Amino acid sequence: MVSLRLSTALFTVYICNAVYGYPELLFANRKDIRIIEVGKDTRPQVIVKDVTDAACVDYYYEGQLVCWTDIDNELIKCVQVNSTQGTKDHKEVTVISRGIISPDGLAVDWLGRKLYWTDSDTNKIEVAGLYTTHRRVLFWRHLDQPRAIALVPSEGCVQGRGRGAF
Repeated sequence: MVSLRLSTALFTVYICNAVYGYPELLFANRKDIRIIEVGKDTRPQVIVKDVTDAACVDYYYEGQLVCWTDIDNELIKCVQVNSTQGTKDHKEVTVISRGIISPDGLAVDWLGRKLYWTDSDTNKIEVAGLYTTHRRVLFWRHLDQPRAIALVPSEGCVQGRGRGAF
């Protein structure tokens, strides 16, 4: 499986090159989270609706979790999805609710089952377990508005982008 994450001021997308069928594009457009099969003549399917201000989205394949940042409410949320029912019968779970102001970037470590995020107001990059309460600040010095984050867990690599010095 090959993946690529693209971020803009309007929305974040996650492209997954499917093993079978068409690649899928997962994206947040502030008010909902949608998925579309790239190259197929179909409309995007809403998989999480009525979100407040989704800025960034990522997907954890093994756990079938869609996670996103909510800028207005200063939260990070996840919901379990599956291919047959979407999010039907699944509740959104708030994963991070304290100590964040502007969670702009988000990345799931699928090997370590961790969630990494950037906060451009606190100038921090943090990590927490997906299924635990353990949380740690990784970087807080020499950061200026960190925005995007990307991981290569198999190589232990974290990359980020910011408006200022990073």
